[in-house]
Amino acid sequence: MIKTAFDVKNLASSLMVTPERRPPTVVSKLTTCACSEKRDVQFYCEEHDVIFCRTCKYNNHVHCKYQTLRHVAHGILTNDKLYQTTKELETLRTVFTKLKENRKLLSIQQRKEKRTMTELTKKCEKDPVRGDFKNEVQQLAEAIHINGETCMVGNEQRFQQIVDNIDNYLKIMQEFIDVKDEVGVYIVHHLSQKELSAIKSYLNLIDEDQSRHILPQLQSAVFGHHMDTNLGNVKMSRQLHVKLPEISNTIASPVHSPTDGSIVSSARTMSRGARLNSGRWRFKPLFKPQSIRMASILSSLTLAQSRVSRGLTRTSTFAKKLVSSVAPEEFNVSVADGEENNVTSMAKLRDGRFVVLDCRSNRIKLFGKDNSFYCEMALHSSVWDCTVVGKTIFITCPAEGKIQRVQVTANNRLFEAGAILTQRDCMGICFCKNRIYVSYAGLNPGIKILNRDGIMHKYISANQGKTKLFQNPLYIHVAKVTKYIYISDFTLQRITILDVKGNVKRVIDVSPNWPKAITVDKDENVIFAVSGENDVRMVRKDRFRVLPMIPTGRLDGDPSSVMCRPGYDGQRLYVAFDGLSTVKVFKLLY
Repeated sequence: MIKTAFDVKNLASSLMVTPERRPPTVVSKLTTCACSEKRDVQFYCEEHDVIFCRTCKYNNHVHCKYQTLRHVAHGILTNDKLYQTTKELETLRTVFTKLKENRKLLSIQQRKEKRTMTELTKKCEKDPVRGDFKNEVQQLAEAIHINGETCMVGNEQRFQQIVDNIDNYLKIMQEFIDVKDEVGVYIVHHLSQKELSAIKSYLNLIDEDQSRHILPQLQSAVFGHHMDTNLGNVKMSRQLHVKLPEISNTIASPVHSPTDGSIVSSARTMSRGARLNSGRWRFKPLFKPQSIRMASILSSLTLAQSRVSRGLTRTSTFAKKLVSSVAPEEFNVSVADGEENNVTSMAKLRDGRFVVLDCRSNRIKLFGKDNSFYCEMALHSSVWDCTVVGKTIFITCPAEGKIQRVQVTANNRLFEAGAILTQRDCMGICFCKNRIYVSYAGLNPGIKILNRDGIMHKYISANQGKTKLFQNPLYIHVAKVTKYIYISDFTLQRITILDVKGNVKRVIDVSPNWPKAITVDKDENVIFAVSGENDVRMVRKDRFRVLPMIPTGRLDGDPSSVMCRPGYDGQRLYVAFDGLSTVKVFKLLY
């Protein structure tokens, strides 16, 4: 069995013994000195950062700088450090509680994935001539390796023990706060800080093999809180900055000096929607494979030749209109006055009801056929994309690494119906032919094909040999007829089209623009939103030319989400915008 940093021998001594809960009037174990005399602590040493009794003062701290606890603890009840320490303790308690609960669900899913892999291996042994079984086994094994055989098997009791000890710290501290005993509060605050530093030092001792399994779940649990309002989460995430490099993309992180390691500055980063629209985060690919470079050259040559032969400019390409010139329909997705929205995904149920996902407030909103507002529900984690399966909505939560199920009732209400634990940085999601396709960004980009219960059937890696198919798949769409997978790659500035086996069918280079949300109409023409251009573009199925769909001036802002759905008299194109509360509905003419 692989040993982890959470083994019994690695835990702090005070974590191994659960302190008794005693009233402040009675001498507690926390207020006694660690020496053999077991006297009450009365002094604090600044040089050694310890609290000690009068006997230890004459034996060990004669030449040290020390102060009485009454002098040091003065004003501790109104100090911000006490608030931050309390929040850190609450964060750790929630983190280890989530790790223990998620472990049970992960073990069930891993057993089912192993069972699927065993069945494929048996089929491969029976029919060794067929190579597709071998490819599926290899891809499934790679995906299981990425998910990680978690090293926390059997550690649920230790996690519960840590949670119980943290509860005791918080209870004893609250007892001292109720009677306004500053010395008692300072003693518990000092000891709890020691335990927090001990746990963080154990986390830093985790090697690479163990961190592949433990840290993603720890990171998911930390990021599951609201980082904006919980100072304890922010401070703890800064402490884990060395082991968790992705933290710098979501919260403020201190900048360390390369020489002495001191903290230079700390600044709050932008939100996910603002970061995608900022030129600071727009990275161009360092190198393109030969096939992708040829596709880019052909695309540019085809566009240049067509413009020269027909004498077209950018404004004159609307010789054949793609959308109706009639003013589009509009409806407001804002519930309260002055509410800011950032719609990252939209979905439509079979009965005509409409769902909007707002990543700024982490809410899902339900609208009727006549665009009337029904209800909304707040999700306790960051959200990105959604898809509809019957009357169930599957929502990706990149921070916590899960897919949340939300059920829509007949009386127009929303309620949570469980979740599927998966890999972090799950971004785009799409449902097609009884399968759920999920794209993953971050350190291990790829695509997983799941069933409705979250069991993985196939995995498509982003790297095939020396060719990088995609790097930052923000959105994904699957065609119903051909089952082609359309991937919107924001970093590499292209749209990659794959089949179910992972073979490249087509590459559409949209540089110098950055594609965001993507959809496909009934003829499998690609429609995507362009970041920073206030435009929606289209590429026909059998051509490389990128066409602007909507005339200049008819969009109110930068489009963040697009969706194409059939209407009563043709197809409809739904367009949502960053920071705006309106969704426009255009009628397609082709």
